[in-house]
Amino acid sequence: MEKLLGGYMKQGRTTLTSIISKWAPGHENNVGAYVGHVSKLTGLSPNQRLGAEHIPLIARAMAKHEGYSFKTNTAFSGLASMQRNIERFGARGSGGNITVQSMTVHTQAKDGHQLMRDVRIATQRRAAVAQSDRVVNP
Repeated sequence: MEKLLGGYMKQGRTTLTSIISKWAPGHENNVGAYVGHVSKLTGLSPNQRLGAEHIPLIARAMAKHEGYSFKTNTAFSGLASMQRNIERFGARGSGGNITVQSMTVHTQAKDGHQLMRDVRIATQRRAAVAQSDRVVNP
């Protein structure tokens, strides 16, 4: 889905409304409800100009809207909340640590996009470790 969304953006579809209108056309879907749900899940405004850094977040929210169930929704909602705060207040500093719930991420991020990437990677690693722990120790 991320590759497809990237293609939409290259075509000039750079808002949730334009992306979702292409993905789920109005003659088959309630586009307004779909856009509203994805907007709520991601913290992105329906007509906000988006970039490639938003694609993973949008793809996951669209998948959730389509009925795909994620085992670790808390990490996803935490990332969405963090992205809203980063965009609102801007990233400051030149790296350091950030604590999300009980997870500390060591980062050299210089801006919000790099910070989100580092948090997303750390969250994915933590989820993989948690899943492997469950398999090894039932």
